[in-house]
Amino acid sequence: MFELIQMKPKDTKKIILISLVIICLLNLYIKLMPVNLLFVILFIAQLFYCTTTENLFLFNIILPSIFGAFFHYSGIPFPGGFVLVVGIFILVKKIKFSIDKVFHIVKPMLLVLIAFTLSAFSNTDGDYYLIKLSKTVAYGIIWCLTLYFFFEEKIFKRNCKYLGIILIGWGVFLINLAISMNNLPGPNSLFDYGFLRRQLNPYTFDAIVDVSDFVISYHHPGFISLLGLSIYFSTNNKSSSFNMLALIFICFLAVFYSGARQHIIAFILLLVMLYVPVLLKNKFRTIFLFCIFSILAIFGLVLLFAYFNQNPSNINSVINETGRQGSIDRGLELFFDSPMLGIGFGHYNFDGVYKTWPHNIIVELLAETGITGTLLIVLLLIYTLYYGVVFLFKTNKGCELLLFVPMLIRSLVSGDLTTNILLLCTSFALYSISKNRSINV
Repeated sequence: MFELIQMKPKDTKKIILISLVIICLLNLYIKLMPVNLLFVILFIAQLFYCTTTENLFLFNIILPSIFGAFFHYSGIPFPGGFVLVVGIFILVKKIKFSIDKVFHIVKPMLLVLIAFTLSAFSNTDGDYYLIKLSKTVAYGIIWCLTLYFFFEEKIFKRNCKYLGIILIGWGVFLINLAISMNNLPGPNSLFDYGFLRRQLNPYTFDAIVDVSDFVISYHHPGFISLLGLSIYFSTNNKSSSFNMLALIFICFLAVFYSGARQHIIAFILLLVMLYVPVLLKNKFRTIFLFCIFSILAIFGLVLLFAYFNQNPSNINSVINETGRQGSIDRGLELFFDSPMLGIGFGHYNFDGVYKTWPHNIIVELLAETGITGTLLIVLLLIYTLYYGVVFLFKTNKGCELLLFVPMLIRSLVSGDLTTNILLLCTSFALYSISKNRSINV
């Protein structure tokens, strides 16, 4: 479906980066180099080959958790926060200290964060709401600004062509790091499904080690790799067949080895959304992608309504279940206790433990902000996404919607709003791009 084109000198960086990703993959089987050296090489390649905007994306959204995991393994605390400071410094240079630009870019996000703040202080129970609120506010503003500049350079300057490759490389690196830091045996074969999840489970459930020492989730490699693949799809749709197929296969293995089922679904959807529009005319591409996104959103709502059809009086019987079922049921019970305004942002708790979440963004919003807060955020998301889609249609860049696939699926089954705020940031950044093109950023 992609024409096999001859490699040109300008593709040399891409070839080097893909070769480095392949080395990261081979290192899972034959240990070509220690994980410390692999980390240094990958980071140097990122600094030399990625643009300032690509590094801005990586420093603010991806690298803090990777650096935190790596240096925790090396016994050095708090490097993740230092990486974020570097990213903020790059961000400030791009903004050029203009408060007006910041306000116009993050205006939708400010509405959401104000609603979260009012909700959080409506209830003073628990010890987690201030931590959750501060993280959500910081990430919401920083990520929204970061994604604005990322989309601006990607759409109008047609740049950011190496970011996807680097992200897949970091995803595979995390599997190497998880194996090394926890002394895991690694994959038994090329197609050892879910070995990372299976081999890490003793560390999280059987208390072989202190859970506080566990810093890599089996979700992370697959999610980062899927972000990389979606960015590569939307930026390099005229790349050679070899490059495309190699990165698809490596991303598949990262997802396959991680064992997170939602990422397998996201991987399949990415392939469908990439190749089916090729059979359609360009003017229908954005419409098709938006329809797929809408179907995913409707699917999440159908699952939610299925939970609502349960008798609320029976929810208490499954409160103490392990896994997502019990967490979602607990969220619905809290929602029924205060359906209009919720129990307060950051006040979700399971068996009296507040640093927990229901693993579903819709249930989390309903439990903590009630019908009022949930409707506000959902309507704002639909409104901004509509303008973003219209904007992408006019600029003929519909493939940017591919980014929503891993984010949306993750938000429906994993994580809380401190990380899933990325979904809102992406929609708000596209909206700001569509509205603020008259601003000389």
